Amino acid sequence: DYVSLRLEAIRAEYQKMPVFLHEEGQRNLEMLKKKGKDTFCQLTESKAKMIHKREILRGMYEELKEMCHKPDVELLQGFGDILHRSESVLLPMPQPVNLELSAEPITGLMDRLNQFRGKSPPIGSTPTV
Repeated sequence: DYVSLRLEAIRAEYQKMPVFLHEEGQRNLEMLKKKGKDTFCQLTESKAKMIHKREILRGMYEELKEMCHKPDVELLQGFGDILHRSESVLLPMPQPVNLELSAEPITGLMDRLNQFRGKSPPIGSTPTV
């Protein structure tokens, strides 16, 4: 939904611009769509990793619940195995995904903004974005 809203806002700005900016607008919109898809793929992958880790932890929790009723001698005999399995739970946590989507600069946007403000760009200056 966020990507769709950003796309619509950018489309609206490009529709106000001269026709020669149409191609630039299309490139920027396609790039934004690709970034959105990439971010969605990263989120999906991160979710799958967290679900996997949750299942591992649930299994260990169930084993620990069962073990707490065993005699001390039996617990000490299986200590090495328990230690090894607990280290496997220390798998790296999924890295946070940057959800910020930014569009490329729109050619002539500052000129339009200055026109709106009633200012004209300085003579001999190059258009800024």
